[in-house]
Amino acid sequence: MDIANQFFLAIKEHYPMNFSAMSVDALMRESLQQGGYAVSGGRDLFMEVMDTTTGLVWMSAAPVQLADYEALLPEEPLVKVGIARAPMDSAGFQYSPGSPDEPVRKRVIDGRLYINVAAPLEQKSPSVPGGNFCRQGPRGWLRSRTFRGRAAPARGKLCRGGR
Repeated sequence: MDIANQFFLAIKEHYPMNFSAMSVDALMRESLQQGGYAVSGGRDLFMEVMDTTTGLVWMSAAPVQLADYEALLPEEPLVKVGIARAPMDSAGFQYSPGSPDEPVRKRVIDGRLYINVAAPLEQKSPSVPGGNFCRQGPRGWLRSRTFRGRAAPARGKLCRGGR
């Protein structure tokens, strides 16, 4: 059984529904829990800013252009983190880091909607160079037009140091 079929069966087992004639994007949106956020676009540029007082990292909720990043003027305590091309066709976030029972945190920055995708962890010894953080990964991601993919754990996240 190839990975696309494994992914489909895993989703179907955990989220019983009628999958006939569903697009990949519709499948992703349907699998999100209440309060989750389906990111529009895919394989496009997205930018991130960080709140220096809380350490929270916020990602643009929709694709941007390089000129948007260059023109971004975040107010203090926000600073630009970077801009990058997403590797997936579709993505959705179940919740923001550290808040599994709450909706994805959203805010408007410089006139654009952002979602919270990373948060700092408590410092624990020994600390990891560069600090500890936790990034909430998408619920699942789908890559390429041939539908290779993987199912992420329902509460999957990437953490460095401490946890």
